[in-house]
Amino acid sequence: MSSGAHSSQSEPPSGGSQQEADEFEQARSLVNAVIAAYSGRAGTAEPAAAEQLKRQRAVHIAERQTLTVADRDRVRQILAEYPALLQGVREGSA
Repeated sequence: MSSGAHSSQSEPPSGGSQQEADEFEQARSLVNAVIAAYSGRAGTAEPAAAEQLKRQRAVHIAERQTLTVADRDRVRQILAEYPALLQGVREGSA
């Protein structure tokens, strides 16, 4: 029985490793950070720019909704690319 210390999202699927689960959680955290950065910028932008930022944010919301532990290639891609994307969004260059 589970102790309840971990949510079902963070538990690896059958045959999955703890490393895969950890990387998935790291990728989800990066996606969430990018979403938050777009939200923050949209909240202070002019209306036209805010709409563009919201459209960009929607892409990442969809990514978060479809990302699974089993999608190893996508998880690795997020871990490789999103730190720079996050920095760019925060700095206003993405």
